[in-house]
Amino acid sequence: MGINIKYYILTVVSIFLALGIGIFIGFMFDAQEILAAERQNIVYELESKFKELKNENKNLTVQIQESIDEREKYKEFSETFFPYLIKNRLKGLDLAIIQINDNYDYSEVYQTLDVANANIVSSVVFTDSFFKKTSILKNYFYDNNRKDISNEELIEKTVDIVVKEIMGRKDNSMIKYLNNNELANINLAESGSVDYIIIAGGSKIKDNEIFNNTNKKIIDCFNRINLPIVGVEKKEVVNSYIDFYKKNKIITIDNIDSVIGKTALILIIEDYKENLDIKTNSSKFMIDFNKLSFR
Repeated sequence: MGINIKYYILTVVSIFLALGIGIFIGFMFDAQEILAAERQNIVYELESKFKELKNENKNLTVQIQESIDEREKYKEFSETFFPYLIKNRLKGLDLAIIQINDNYDYSEVYQTLDVANANIVSSVVFTDSFFKKTSILKNYFYDNNRKDISNEELIEKTVDIVVKEIMGRKDNSMIKYLNNNELANINLAESGSVDYIIIAGGSKIKDNEIFNNTNKKIIDCFNRINLPIVGVEKKEVVNSYIDFYKKNKIITIDNIDSVIGKTALILIIEDYKENLDIKTNSSKFMIDFNKLSFR
């Protein structure tokens, strides 16, 4: 009797064990099918999203290229139209251009003024050597043994003489000395007649004090004789003087290498009152388009 009960117990356990294993195997097969279906859905969604992003990227690329093409057309149009806009607007005006250093090329300013038929009666470009080799300046003013004069004083004395030469003084010894020693590149007219001063600023080195002192001296010299001044810069300069010019209450243009900046320069000089600056005060960016007529 005991043997039969053990047999039945083993049989029942075997049956339930077999059922459990079967259920587990069946569940695993179902789970695999569910996982496979879920993976397929995920792959499908990713493919759909990828196609959507691909199409969106393609559309954006087309739009960007269209914008670039349109911008180039506007640029080409403005550059073509620009010479006709400014032609002869400054006829009869005598201008002096002073570059605080030779870090940047401002030849486009000269070309623009030439198209506007302005007379560039004086041009001054101080080189880096002007600020670094002050011992050469000391040789001009004093005996080399004298030690009690600062570099700032030497530069101020030199700038004062250059300004007087621009205004027509006939002693060119300092100008020749600066040119011969490659401290500056200066060309002066004989007349000394100047209607407007353009200061071209910006530098690649951050030595604000010495450059600001030079700027300040130039501005003060011309302010004393009531000559209007405009300070100009390219859009991309390492060290900008625009804020310094504003503090000294002179007109500023900080995008002189653009058509807009060059147009602004001509209009400013033409009527002495516009002040255009896109970096820090776009609200002042105003051009009187009633003046933009052909002549």
